[in-house]
Amino acid sequence: MRILVDTCVIVGLIRSRPAAPVIHWASAQPPRTLATTRVAQAEILRAMTLLPAARQRDAIKAAAAMFDEAFL
Repeated sequence: MRILVDTCVIVGLIRSRPAAPVIHWASAQPPRTLATTRVAQAEILRAMTLLPAARQRDAIKAAAAMFDEAFL
């Protein structure tokens, strides 16, 4: 079974201070069961382009790695 993760859950995981309930829930899921859509990924990457320039590159790089590793 796969669980489709929405944008708000992803944001809860990647905030500078991640939401504890979201971290707890996500870590309790079996490995490789979380999935997201390309639309949610695009929303996250678009939001990161609104960050100050100094933070954009690192944030986008981290998000891309997360999408490759954590989500199907």
